[in-house]
Amino acid sequence: MEHSALAMVESTNQMIEWIGTIVIPLEILFLTIIKKKIFYGDTYVNILCAEACLLYFQVIDSSFPFNCIEFVRQHALFNIAPSGWGALAHIVVGDLCFYLFHRMAHTKHLFSLEHSIHHSSREFDYSTNLRVSFFANVYSWTPLIIPALLGFNPTMLFACFFLANGVPFFLHTRYIGKLGWIEAIFNTPSHHRVHHGRNRCYINKNFGGMLIIWDRLFGTYAEEIEPVDFGVEHIAACRNPLKVIFRGWLELLSRKYPQPK
Repeated sequence: MEHSALAMVESTNQMIEWIGTIVIPLEILFLTIIKKKIFYGDTYVNILCAEACLLYFQVIDSSFPFNCIEFVRQHALFNIAPSGWGALAHIVVGDLCFYLFHRMAHTKHLFSLEHSIHHSSREFDYSTNLRVSFFANVYSWTPLIIPALLGFNPTMLFACFFLANGVPFFLHTRYIGKLGWIEAIFNTPSHHRVHHGRNRCYINKNFGGMLIIWDRLFGTYAEEIEPVDFGVEHIAACRNPLKVIFRGWLELLSRKYPQPK
């Protein structure tokens, strides 16, 4: 058990280093070609937010969530093998756990303070996905506790959870329209544009990672029916990376409580 958790931590750290050394430079190149400027709008702020997260993973021990889930798994009620139909169950449950975490990050005030960082940009492109807060790593994994108690494999759970978290990276684009029947089951660029909208009809909608079925089942789905106004309603545009990263906590300390997005 302990070895699988440590292996998962090592794989995660390698993935994060890969993102830092390959994906971010490619993002800069893409934006240079498409927008003709590296420091266009919020792009440089987004990149610096990502680099702050990379620094966090270099100096903070990331094994705690894995060790917690491994401990819970040792007291599991059942044993669900991560193969065959069990593998499919892990994928679906991992995606559901991402939905629960993502919904919590929007509707619970303490967590929305940090998640609003990701939504604070008035622009929407692939670099927007880099505008994240390292605080999410403290609590994002907690929905995995219940399936681990039911007997789901911790390593497979984390892998599926990370997959659900990673898919939306490719959905941060204005240039892909609606995708027909795919829209009924899977998360798409259209669904994710709605999620980033501050239009009244789009607030707190479309929390899905890979799948959009959870939003349809739990009443948080919205169709893209009007042009999306990106950003957070109560947050003014800001291109100071320190203010972007720590804005929520400064508001908490100063007792200025914005409504969750």
